[in-house]
Formats: sequence, C-alpha cells, structure tokens
Amino acid sequence: NFPVIAAIQTKKSTFDAVIFKLNMYCNQLLFSTFIGGNNYDAAYGIRVDKSNAIYVCGVTLSKDFPISNQAFRKTMGGDTEGFILKIENQKLISSTYIGTSKGDLTHLIDLDSEDNVYVLGSTLGEYPVSNGVYQNAKSGQFVQVLSNNLSNAKFSSIFGTGRGFGTVDLVPTAFMVNACGNIYIAGWGGRVNTENGYNKNSTTKGLPITENAFKKTTSGSNYYFAIFEKGFKSLLYGTFFGSNPPANANEERGDHLDGGTCRFDKNGTI
Repeated sequence: NFPVIAAIQTKKSTFDAVIFKLNMYCNQLLFSTFIGGNNYDAAYGIRVDKSNAIYVCGVTLSKDFPISNQAFRKTMGGDTEGFILKIENQKLISSTYIGTSKGDLTHLIDLDSEDNVYVLGSTLGEYPVSNGVYQNAKSGQFVQVLSNNLSNAKFSSIFGTGRGFGTVDLVPTAFMVNACGNIYIAGWGGRVNTENGYNKNSTTKGLPITENAFKKTTSGSNYYFAIFEKGFKSLLYGTFFGSNPPANANEERGDHLDGGTCRFDKNGTI
C-alpha cells in the first residue's frame, strides 16, 4: 500500500522500485510511482538535472522491465541486470538495461556538465572496455557512460584488483563527476562484506593506488578512494583509508559503512 500519485506504473511484483518526490518541507507527496517488472526490482541511485528530469539506476531480475525502444541495451543478459531510467514531467522518457551475460548491478549515478549519464556498477561478467581508456583487466567494478537519452555509449571501463572475472572487490559508497569531468569513486571491501555473505571474495588488497596516496597499505578490509581523469583516461589518485593492519596476524580488524551513504562535493572534496 505504498502511496502513489500520478504514477507511471502500479505495483507489479512483491519487490518493486519506488521513485517519489516531496515538497521542500517533506510534508507533502508531490509524485510517487512504482517501477519494475514481474520479478525483483530495486532502485539504488538517483540524480536530478537542471531541468528537473530524474535519473535512476538500480538492479532488476525482471525480463519485462519497462525498456524504451531506443535503449542502449534492450534485453537482459544475465539473471540480474542493472538498469538506468529517465523520468521527465512524471513520464518515463527512456530506460535501458546495463550489464553482461552474467550478474550485474548499477549502484550509483551522476551527470556531467553536458548531462551525459554515468553509472558505477559491479559485474560477475566481462564488462566491455572502450578503446584508449584506463582499465584494470579482469576486474569486477565498471563505469558506463551513456548519452542523455540512454541510447548511445560514450565509453566504459573496469577497475579493481584484476583477480579474475566473477570477482567483485568493493561495496560502492559514493560516486561523482566533477565540473572538470573527473570521476570520483569511494567504496569499502573486506572482512565485513565476506562475513555477511555478500561477496566471499571481497578485499581491498591489490586495488590500484598512486604515489601520492594518503595511505598506501591496507589490511584488506578498508575504504578505498579513486579519482579517474575525464574520459577515464588515467588514474589520477588512488588511496586506502581506515584502520591499520593488525600487528597480530590472527587479529581481525576492518572498516565498513552502508553503501550509497557518502557524498563528494562538485569541488572535489572527499
């Protein structure tokens, strides 16, 4: 019985994504809708552009997720798939699947100064890498950039430890494209993630860092920050952050927080 107003879609399954807008005092619901298909759907990231168009990303298990005719990817490739959608004037303008033939998820979303659409995701598959971009081969985190109507790819790449396809290192916590087009990423990995069964292979050991890193060592269960050059041309900055490795090898220590709960500002402050 989640409240809907001017809904694009009514409830379709046990788990649907919800997108809603409140007034500035958060005491009036202005717009609210379900989004999804006949299976599990969840929305994780949201952005609003200068004209108040809404962009949302998430994950779906629905083969009948509402996908537009001009979509970048019109069909599901694996059992789980990322998605991006655009809503304008309370109407679904465009939407697309994002992923590979394996399991995929889009965590966070942002826009650049030209309103190109960026998503940060994780994959168990071999995500395509554009020519001439920075990459850590055989890694499980990806960045995909699409045109504003979600029909054409600008570029995509992967980053991580490179331990092999099917291995995801991080839980993303923040994502941003700054005014210069540089791409900021934050996340955590390691022991807590492994204990909860989300990703048995999660670790920060082996993630790429730069010479000017704030912290060059990791226990394997720390935070990780990275800045990639506009167009994903290079790694400008990479560092670990958090507690030090324990002196006793048998001691367990790690850092974590919930995904999607951190922010960068457009000036580039972490």
